[in-house]
Amino acid sequence: MGAVTDRLTLALSDVKDYVGVADTSEDTFLNNLITAAKQAADLYLNNPFLDSDGEAAAIPELVKLGCLVWISREFQRRTPGVTMSRAGELTEKYASEAEIGHDVRRHWQPYRKHPLVGGTGA
Repeated sequence: MGAVTDRLTLALSDVKDYVGVADTSEDTFLNNLITAAKQAADLYLNNPFLDSDGEAAAIPELVKLGCLVWISREFQRRTPGVTMSRAGELTEKYASEAEIGHDVRRHWQPYRKHPLVGGTGA
């Protein structure tokens, strides 16, 4: 698929720690979110993460953190039809599913490679 999907290691245990899940009841859902987050990163970044010799380079930690933030956001808003959450005076409106939120973009943006406009990409 892409560099992030193929080469970024996101352990289920790390994701569970990040989102605050201790038991195994959400493992299948979290594993699906790990896959989806890496695919979303590849689609957004369009970056093969190659060094100057064309060899695979390490995926930056900020990309990994962006994936964790993406997973956490999707995990928190997993109830269909819920568009916001409220805690006291604080209201959080969720971005549409097709949108990469600012919280994720700020981690991924430095590594984004823009495709050629009107080009074949070859």
